[in-house]
Amino acid sequence: MGGLVFLPALLIDQSFPRTEAELDSVSEALVAITKAAAAGELVIGLTDAFDDFISGFNWIEERAAPRFELYRLLDQLRLQPGPSVVRVPTQSLASVGYLHPVPEGVDVSSGDIEYWREDLGRVIRLQHEACFSGAAVSSCAGIACPWAFSGKALVDYPIAESLIRFRIVGPSTVGDLAPLYAVNPRSANAYNLAVSVRDVMSNYRAIGALDVVRTRDHLALEFPSGAKWVFDEKWGANIGDNALKELQQYTGFALPVIKESLASGARPVATQLSCIPIGRV
Repeated sequence: MGGLVFLPALLIDQSFPRTEAELDSVSEALVAITKAAAAGELVIGLTDAFDDFISGFNWIEERAAPRFELYRLLDQLRLQPGPSVVRVPTQSLASVGYLHPVPEGVDVSSGDIEYWREDLGRVIRLQHEACFSGAAVSSCAGIACPWAFSGKALVDYPIAESLIRFRIVGPSTVGDLAPLYAVNPRSANAYNLAVSVRDVMSNYRAIGALDVVRTRDHLALEFPSGAKWVFDEKWGANIGDNALKELQQYTGFALPVIKESLASGARPVATQLSCIPIGRV
């Protein structure tokens, strides 16, 4: 499971969209960010600013507006349950009077943008103070770049902006963030567990797979990202470690965690590594 990624300020910039092409790019980026979260590459962090932004949209009058699809995607994301989307209750944090910097191209005069800046200002100050207090704080959080996630060049901060800020990340750099959670096996003997084909067929949901699908010659586990792990019924009572290791790229879990979850049917237990307060959406 990857680092915590906040949605970009550009999504709630009221001077946007300037063109339909820009709107299409941002919608494409939002889809890509959601898919990356489903694949375990990142965890989406939703702040209170986005709740207010979506709540203020007129779903009836603006149904034909070009930005309607973007709002619909944001609303789906807000309502999506699961470990890939978490809520950061920013309004419960102390106000610090610090506005988080914004990337190039964002209109800082927008009221919604100031709300976004205040939200992330509270969070970055919390993490900054934890670092100086001697706490073991990882650089687990960043802000998604909508341009990079839609296949374009990453747009960073203006050079003169404050250094107290979250890193802006794209698909090629989001993996540099420290993971938000650590997932460890419950048992010290987990690595030595045997996993059978029957275990996989019964307990695949424990590692985040959606379904078992049958091809002409084989079986496959299907994951939210659309990826498939192919296995063979002939593997029987003890699937080899090399085959099970292939599941690491689809789940983000270490081999002992995968083996324990498939053998027992129990979902892995995650321990939060960040000082940022979070909760399920």
